[in-house]
Order: sequence, then C-alpha cells, then structure tokens
Amino acid sequence: MVRLNVSLFACWMLMCGSSVHAAGRANDQEVRKELRSVYAMYIRANVAKNAGPSLQFLNDSATPDFVTTGAMGSRTRQRLMHELKSRQPWEPARAIWLHIDQLKVHGNTAIALVTGGVTRDSRNPKFTGDPSGKLHRFVTRTTHRDTWVKTPTGWKVKREQELSVKLTCDGKPFAAPRPT
Repeated sequence: MVRLNVSLFACWMLMCGSSVHAAGRANDQEVRKELRSVYAMYIRANVAKNAGPSLQFLNDSATPDFVTTGAMGSRTRQRLMHELKSRQPWEPARAIWLHIDQLKVHGNTAIALVTGGVTRDSRNPKFTGDPSGKLHRFVTRTTHRDTWVKTPTGWKVKREQELSVKLTCDGKPFAAPRPT
C-alpha cells in the first residue's frame, strides 16, 4: 500500500510540475511576443529619416539607468546615448534584422540573447575614418544579451551587453576609429 501512495504522490507531483512548467513556457512565449514588438519599434526608429523616432524609442523603451556595454568593455549610459544621437548627423539604417535566440523569464525580469545585423551608409569621418566625405557602406553583425524589466508601462531594456561584433566597411573587415 505504501508503494501505491508513493506512486500516486509521484504522479501528482509530475502533473503539477508539468502544468507549472507549461504555464512558464506560455509566459515565456507571451514575453517573447511582447519583446519582438519592442524590437520591431527599435527597427522602425532606426530606419526613420530623422533621429526623432530613435530618441523617442530611447525615452520610451529604456529604463532611466539603462547602460550598454560594448564587446571591448566600453560603457554608455542612456543619457549620453541621447546626447550623442541629438548632436551627431543622423544616418538612418538601410536595413536591420534582430532575432531572439534564447529567452529566460524570471518574474519581472527577462534575459534575451539576441543576434542581429545592421546595414548603414555613412559619410561621417568620425565613423568612417575617411576625411574625404566619401560614402561608405557598413554592415554590422552582433550578438548581445539584453536585460529587460517589466514596468507598469510595459517591458523596458535595462542593460545591453554586446558579446560579439563583426563590422565591415565596403565589404572589408573594419575596426571603428577610436574617439579622439
């Protein structure tokens, strides 16, 4: 009889555990859907003809303490990003794609492993390293880990950590010039 009780208890635990796991998967899928929507807004903002939508995205979809960390360890906070985008000439992206490769949701926090690519044309010598003003085509491919937090107004990105980046200029490997 003890064996039957253990087996019934084990079955009950399996059923309860699997329903909790299924509910977790359903929640992850809902969060994934919401984050895809935010990433789509990011894409639209960065292909816009002026910096306004990109600045608005930064205000609406990032936490006030947002920080991005580059693959080489450079850190940029939300306020500085806003200032830089406001001051420099706007060069919209020609194309952007993003894919959520992995997503882990823990309550009001979500960690997304994202791969993406951007194609952008630039004449800006600060980016191109070419003082002639000639137009150059840049293609960037990145992998980054984004930390999102759920707020009353929706999911907001708190941290972006670039894990890897490959950059080409006019089809050749390129290292961005260091700021002076």
